[in-house]
Amino acid sequence: MNYKTKNKIYSIVLSFFIISFVHAQEKVESKKSLNKDTVYEQLIIAAGASLTVGEDVKLTLHSTSSIAGQLILKPGAQIEIDGSQESKINILSGGLLKIEGTKQKPCVIYAKEGSPVAYISDGNSNGGGRVVAKNAIFKGLGGAPTYRAYEYSINANSGAIDLEDCVFDKCFQVKHKTRLPADAELNFLRCKWQHSQVKPKSERKKYELWYIHETKASAGSKATIVNCDFDKTLGFFYAENYVVEGNVFREGIQCYPHMCPPWKSFKGNFIRSLQDGTEFAIPFGRIIEDCVFIKDTGSWNPHYIGVSTGQGKGGIYGSLFWFTGGKNGGDEKNRGFEGDGVMVGHAKSGSAEDNLFTVERNIVLPNIYGPYKKNNLSTTLITILHKSNNSSVEVKSNTIFTTNIGGLNLGETNVCGLGRIKDISSNLFIGNDSGYKINNMSHTVIDSVTDENVSYNASWRISLGSNHSAETGKGYNRLKFSGTPTIGANDIDDVDPQFVDVNRNPYSWAVTLGGKASMNSLMDNLSCKKEVQVYQLLGYIREGMRPQNSKLKAAGNPSDGSPDMGAVKMDKKTSSARVNI
Repeated sequence: MNYKTKNKIYSIVLSFFIISFVHAQEKVESKKSLNKDTVYEQLIIAAGASLTVGEDVKLTLHSTSSIAGQLILKPGAQIEIDGSQESKINILSGGLLKIEGTKQKPCVIYAKEGSPVAYISDGNSNGGGRVVAKNAIFKGLGGAPTYRAYEYSINANSGAIDLEDCVFDKCFQVKHKTRLPADAELNFLRCKWQHSQVKPKSERKKYELWYIHETKASAGSKATIVNCDFDKTLGFFYAENYVVEGNVFREGIQCYPHMCPPWKSFKGNFIRSLQDGTEFAIPFGRIIEDCVFIKDTGSWNPHYIGVSTGQGKGGIYGSLFWFTGGKNGGDEKNRGFEGDGVMVGHAKSGSAEDNLFTVERNIVLPNIYGPYKKNNLSTTLITILHKSNNSSVEVKSNTIFTTNIGGLNLGETNVCGLGRIKDISSNLFIGNDSGYKINNMSHTVIDSVTDENVSYNASWRISLGSNHSAETGKGYNRLKFSGTPTIGANDIDDVDPQFVDVNRNPYSWAVTLGGKASMNSLMDNLSCKKEVQVYQLLGYIREGMRPQNSKLKAAGNPSDGSPDMGAVKMDKKTSSARVNI
């Protein structure tokens, strides 16, 4: 027998051997386990039944399959979806996909490369089933026409969807089919989206935006996104009662104030924005704590956070603002970099007292150029840009690196009227041998700012400003008063803070961990850890920005207990902004 004949016989035998393990349809009506690689043309698991795919076993599915009972994957198990047409794993009402991977042996559910679209769905069932997964990799799922990798529709009786230490690799969108209903529960813990796929713009409707995940939820639902990593923009819409903590948003988070009901918690998040305009716009009554906001664009005028509509007291506490880029060092008029950190606008209803927005213990770093360098603005901390008669702001105990645009800008484009500024005190302003504490951008009315609502601030290396007199008012510019101005009488100026390390920034933190001074290295060091790494980053920056000059100790506003000047207390270890810094 020649070589070619032998090969032909072997091929026939091998093909027969493989085909013998392909089942046309498998209907599981009791308990069943797979201990060797198996191929099903279609899998149906009846309610009350279960199929367990054993450790390191691969199950291949050739068409849409349905789970009304339980499909259980043991460590290292794989499901390959290899259909001749669109194929789904439909988790029906009452159904459960339980994935028991480990760090050493993650489970994998993937669409075979080159096969038609495959994804996980609810099968249009009433309520839909759920996924409970640990250490799972979902790969290559989703595509036209829905562009969904995982579409769920649980209700209050479904039980919780829990995904822990999971990866969505080369996948399309993950979201609820409509909106998470009351009493339903959804949890993402240390989940990572990487190499994510997006719906082509040619397939979208006019003005249609697209997000890798959307948060829509109803009042009474429970949802958490904790220590996750998103490589594409997240649609943060209708996130009623959400807990969002410790996440990395590599390409931003989109939020609109009219689509932003009260969340439960938003803290410890890293938000990198690639857009010049305001992506993160929230209503009054919301609180942000201990977050890092970075604009990583070629803009000269980045906008960070907008506050408008809604009602109630809110604020941003203990957060960090930083700007990494810019075109040609500034705008076409050579004014240098501008930027608006927190833009406080008009509330939907209520009074200025009802709608107080507090900006406290935040740090505005110098931009990528570094401290004391020309044109080193990251942003103003606040900008009063929009007219309002029913909102107010207080700015207390912040550390702000400023330029001649101003650390705080009032009356830009529209009027900053009486009652808008409740208190500006105990802040530390750092210039570059220029720069203002407060700059009136032409539309601030007389006596909006006086010595009654602005006092006890400190500065180093800033400009005199137009309101400077022989002894007071340094750093206040173009403000208008009805009488003789006495602003700044209790300020402490020309005092070197003697920071522990003024050159610290997020990139240098990454380097201390063995990484590179780059955005990707920074984000990789923050990604999907057991503990919230943003707190470590903030602690590093705060320690660098801790003043050591005793002249700043207990020199703040007596009505607030005479705090140390600036965002960082002089004799306490770094910690959360709402406790002690």
